[in-house]
Amino acid sequence: MLKTWLEPSGGAWGYSGAVHLSLNLSDKPVPGGSRVQIKPQSPICTAGFTAHITLDLKRMATEKTFFDDWLKDRLYRDIVYRFALVASVSSLATYFALVRRGIPAIWYFSQLTDSVAPLVNTFGSFGAALCVLAMMLKDLEVLCSNDFGQESLLGKLGGVVRRVAGDISLWTFGALTAMVITASVAAVSASATVSSALSLLLPYFLSVALLIGTGIVNFFVRRKEPSPWHTIYRSPFQAVIAYGTVLSIQLAAIFM
Repeated sequence: MLKTWLEPSGGAWGYSGAVHLSLNLSDKPVPGGSRVQIKPQSPICTAGFTAHITLDLKRMATEKTFFDDWLKDRLYRDIVYRFALVASVSSLATYFALVRRGIPAIWYFSQLTDSVAPLVNTFGSFGAALCVLAMMLKDLEVLCSNDFGQESLLGKLGGVVRRVAGDISLWTFGALTAMVITASVAAVSASATVSSALSLLLPYFLSVALLIGTGIVNFFVRRKEPSPWHTIYRSPFQAVIAYGTVLSIQLAAIFM
């Protein structure tokens, strides 16, 4: 919705108020060929007035529903919901590929891992390091609220880091879910042989372990409270040393 008004330029006619206008942004043409129709709500002549147009952005906000509030009320509900959604889509995709199209199970899984695994390795590793940084900033917000509180610049930066880390870990969680479900369906499909099913065991258990770890990390990053171990730090300096050590090991493993 656009709100428009006119303000007098140079005190025209001694009028000191504002003439409010309404804009009709309908797709249907109005007389004169223009799609924007301005209807003055005041009989005062508009000559010598300066027009101002503002856009009401409140009408562009995302929808808020009971289901969204119910998911956000308990973080584990949101994680389970995302797992169930991705698992359902992956199961159907694998079923149609193996049963309807007759694609070999081991070939289908290998094609999936060849495309998804490098992305999980890259974004997952970067996301894990970012999650450590996010947890450090979250704990520092409690240990040193004056410098890292939500009202400070560092606190706002920590909020951005936590959001990005949470989104990347959620994407990694979804990708690992797809790999686990695909391996499960491929292993039990009729086209899978005993040898091919056994060959899926190692990547399957590895993906399950990574999936559980990613879900736990995402839970701690996205929840409102600080980490469970923030009480063992006696000062912010100790927290920085502990998290910095873990982060250094992660970065060394990524770039080595």
